[in-house]
Amino acid sequence: MNKLGISGGKMSIEKKDGKVRIRKLIIVVILNLLVVCAIIVAAVISDEDTSVPTNENNRVLPSPQNNEPAKDELAETYIGLRSQIINLDPSEFGMVPSEETPNVWGVLVEYWVSEENLITQVSLADGTTSIYFSNGGGILGAGEAGYEDVAEASKLLVLFAETVYSQMELTTEFPFCPKDEMQFYVLTFSGIYKANAPVGEIESGDHEFSKLFGFANNVLTQVRLNTPDE
Repeated sequence: MNKLGISGGKMSIEKKDGKVRIRKLIIVVILNLLVVCAIIVAAVISDEDTSVPTNENNRVLPSPQNNEPAKDELAETYIGLRSQIINLDPSEFGMVPSEETPNVWGVLVEYWVSEENLITQVSLADGTTSIYFSNGGGILGAGEAGYEDVAEASKLLVLFAETVYSQMELTTEFPFCPKDEMQFYVLTFSGIYKANAPVGEIESGDHEFSKLFGFANNVLTQVRLNTPDE
């Protein structure tokens, strides 16, 4: 009886040891599977495009934030023209500090004219006037010879910007205008200054840059008056 009892005890112990080994084996298999899954996930993530978008001058383009439009919502033509004017060297086009405008050589005004269309209105100290539409359209050289009223309106805008640009923030980043806002970039010989404000506040006439928009709006009015009807 005792032998049987001892023998039975050994068998019971062996069975328990066997169960423990099986459990350990199952745990090892599960851990290995988890490791494999982690490797697969890491490989998938590494295949995704994680590069930082830059412009042609390797200036980092800001990621869309708040209500700023994504870059792929805007036409390449618009992005290219806007980038070109922001990176323009005024001296290459004969624009140098003058007695009237010793600091400012250009102004960009940006706002949404519809849910789908953002415009960048460009006025330079020499009267050059252009309007870029985010859908790829636009008006170039509206202040050329024969359109003196347009050129004069742009010059007045630049002249007024000379008195207010110091209230803006010097910037090296040029995000697209968020929806429901108006955005100003004042181009100076020492850098670019930026300001944003809700459209409603600008249009109320009480904002510090409402008058700046008034001069910009006059430019747009002159462009409309001098654009032949199709």
